[in-house]
Order: sequence, then structure tokens, then C-alpha cells
Amino acid sequence: MNELAIIFDKIGIDTNEEIDAAGSKWNFHKYRPGLVGDII
Repeated sequence: MNELAIIFDKIGIDTNEEIDAAGSKWNFHKYRPGLVGDII
């Protein structure tokens, strides 16, 4: 997840906004960038 956050930042995508949008799917796990990929 941390690697994706770096790529998203370089191309101008808000990582948290994308995670929230994908979270509308019933089977999506909301992994967030962090020290070990925190699950919220």
C-alpha cells in the first residue's frame, strides 16, 4: 500500500479519496498507507 501511495502522489491522485471510493464495494479491505499498512 505504501508503494501505491507514492505512485498516486506522483500522478496527483488522493490516496484516501480512492480508498474511500473503493470501500463502497462489499469485499474491499481498507488498507491505508502507514508503518505496517493499518487496517481501518
